[in-house]
Amino acid sequence: MKYEVQVDKSHYHFLSYTNPDRWISYYYQIREILSSGCQSILYVGKGDGLVCEAVRCIEKFSGGGIQVTTFDFDAELYPDITGDLTDISKLLAGKTYDCVVCCEILEHLPFEQLEPVLRQVRKICEKRVIISLPNRMMHFRWQVAAPKIRWKGMVSVLRFWEKEIKFQGEHYWEVGTKVYTKRKLLDIFQNYFALVKHYDVVENPAHWFVILDADRGRTAELR
Repeated sequence: MKYEVQVDKSHYHFLSYTNPDRWISYYYQIREILSSGCQSILYVGKGDGLVCEAVRCIEKFSGGGIQVTTFDFDAELYPDITGDLTDISKLLAGKTYDCVVCCEILEHLPFEQLEPVLRQVRKICEKRVIISLPNRMMHFRWQVAAPKIRWKGMVSVLRFWEKEIKFQGEHYWEVGTKVYTKRKLLDIFQNYFALVKHYDVVENPAHWFVILDADRGRTAELR
């Protein structure tokens, strides 16, 4: 199946694209990358490039030695490697990375391509996979803030009345509908990786994070 670039590079203009919610998700991406202990990172879907530049900047001052390589389908975004995610292991010709990051990427492919892509990622990843996906569940949040007191929480409800979303040029599917439940996605992910943890971001529940280990023998930690 031949894919086309879904959005023009102007889509990633800071003032229109990088809203406070997206900044929150960027923080969690950066935190997961830095806490993984991985040295070589393949960041799939360069987008505006802010996460990669932030990691490089942090490493420049900390001397940690993390190397970030960007991969994208759109050559206009000037990734380090341009190509199709569905054929990534062949494009890399045997090269592997400690960590592969696919945040807000997999939903841009038809759902039937998910497992073939996971098989591709399994071939190129040595240690850790960081994934985030759009989450359509309804969320009810609360927060209490006072001197020396910080308390927040959230309850999420499945959109059981929704089966599919209509493709409108970007997302083929999203988590949180009757068909694409978290449980279904976790079962698929665990066919290829060990589950380390998964969580909703309370500050931006529209993004669901899943952290996976390429070592399938590792004991899963659910959160």
